[in-house]
Amino acid sequence: MSSASANSPTPPQSRAINEIKRLLSRSSPDFDTAKNHISRAIGSNHFTIEPFRNAVRRPNLSDSQKLEFLLLAVPEADRAIKKLYGEDCFEPSSEVYGHFWRLVETRGYVRLLLDIVFCAADSGDYETAVEYAKRVLQYNHGDNNGIRDRVPLFLLHLDRPLEALNFCLSWLDTAHENYDSTRYCPKGGFAQLDRYSKEDLDANQPLQIKVQNLGHASLIFTSALACFRIFGPCTLSTSWMREGNKANGHVVDMLLAAVETWPSGPNQSPRGLGSEPEAMDYIFFGKKLWEGEEPREWVRSIADEVAKRECSARDCRKVEAHRGEYKVCSGCRASWYCGTECQANDWKIGHKRRCKEERNIRELTEKMGKGMQWGK
Repeated sequence: MSSASANSPTPPQSRAINEIKRLLSRSSPDFDTAKNHISRAIGSNHFTIEPFRNAVRRPNLSDSQKLEFLLLAVPEADRAIKKLYGEDCFEPSSEVYGHFWRLVETRGYVRLLLDIVFCAADSGDYETAVEYAKRVLQYNHGDNNGIRDRVPLFLLHLDRPLEALNFCLSWLDTAHENYDSTRYCPKGGFAQLDRYSKEDLDANQPLQIKVQNLGHASLIFTSALACFRIFGPCTLSTSWMREGNKANGHVVDMLLAAVETWPSGPNQSPRGLGSEPEAMDYIFFGKKLWEGEEPREWVRSIADEVAKRECSARDCRKVEAHRGEYKVCSGCRASWYCGTECQANDWKIGHKRRCKEERNIRELTEKMGKGMQWGK
């Protein structure tokens, strides 16, 4: 067998994939007949997954129709990956578990799962969206695709705000005893959905943790909305909003604007950290959760307050009396302090490490924005 045929679908598999594409492209798609070709189209061959995805991506199909068809392909796709990496490849004991995106052979499989997540979300099936997003994050801890930003939004749609908050905290809480900046989030954030109960949280106190805000604006604003869902307007939810405003100052401005002006689709421009395109994406994906009168009235009532800075020292969290009073850390430019004493104390208890991490992230982002070429 030539290397070309070894790295592609077999002729029978290609014929089955083309037949699926033909049947689904009809003005009245023939789903029943197309379903009969799924097993032969994939056939325990991981090289068939990408062309199969393309065959299902027909513009005449609704998201719910695509979802139903893609779900039928998962068992065959699972068998293809097991054939490649062993029966235990989906178990934590496997050496490939958690690293699927690093392996070229499994990227098509991850994309298939992501197709299911997106189709499920777009058709309102948030249970399925959460189920398959969990699989994506467990098999790919690094989350190269950024699906973690949408998971807590799915949980809020399911009226599970506490789980949404705990998911966000798994990615954000840099002071947590299990946090390790050199490792990815355990099980992609699903390991501790019950970490905090409602009784563990004090709605009358500001945020008591130091969050990694660079690149996590979506998770922070969703944490604020989750707190609002749990407690209503309170000091804690306002504190989260203030932290979000620090991560991306465009989101609150967009939430204050008329709903009719909100983005109607995903942004196609480059998304720098803290940028307007990043904010536009968050508003688009979270639109249905934020557009109600209650959350919007809450945002209007606290807009001036969240523009002020909180002291970043965990034992202080004092809010500045007027905007611009506090000084920013000159290293990371992501933490503000009410005075030198708080800054010195915070440096000793963890900001020294976080400062370097956030500075590196910011510098890398700035270089990428200037057209940095990898390897140069």
